[in-house]
Amino acid sequence: MASHLLDEVEKVCTHVAIMKRGVLITAGPVEEVLAQEDIIEVAAQNLTALQLVLKDFPGISSIKHNDHSVSVFFPAGTAQPEAINQYCFNHGVVINQLIPRKKSLETKFFELTND
Repeated sequence: MASHLLDEVEKVCTHVAIMKRGVLITAGPVEEVLAQEDIIEVAAQNLTALQLVLKDFPGISSIKHNDHSVSVFFPAGTAQPEAINQYCFNHGVVINQLIPRKKSLETKFFELTND
């Protein structure tokens, strides 16, 4: 199936290939293409304190925040939600949301194909 509707491709297909200007960038099972990093979405009453605590958490590759939560990125297979929860609690931040996330195929596509 060839499609520009990547949400449908992600739901229907087991394998995917992403090309840019006729050159194969990546191919394989959809889950493997999307699982190149672990993402944990974390929230607390005080997002500023949460961000300060998380910046020192070991193993994080990057942190992004929005108005309601903080997304913490780890190398694939290394995120430990329980450890994040315990670490934050030990540093005086009570988490009220901790959700493992994954990128959508559309997000991954744009990351791989943007110059």
